[in-house]
Amino acid sequence: MSGNKLTITFLFLVKITRGDENCLDDLTVSDSYGDDCSWYDSNSESCGDYDDSNFVASVACCICCVDDLTVSDTYGDDCTWYDNNPGSCGNFDHSDFIAS
Repeated sequence: MSGNKLTITFLFLVKITRGDENCLDDLTVSDSYGDDCSWYDSNSESCGDYDDSNFVASVACCICCVDDLTVSDTYGDDCTWYDNNPGSCGNFDHSDFIAS
């Protein structure tokens, strides 16, 4: 097949059972140093330190996903509101708050 190119993309999500049994690590993305969620499993104190435009640890990695009630969205709602309104995740984010 000359001139044709076939591209296959694999999505690697790993189910992790911790506090949230529905959480999945997204292993298709990595931080600014090339580390994925596997690295953060042993280095959770670094969650958020190496985020870039393609990787946000609190979104990609279960170990980094915590309900931080010290930050809120553009309307002042924190994670408690999103726990009850999960369909709104991502609609009111800003640079300091990403609902995931």
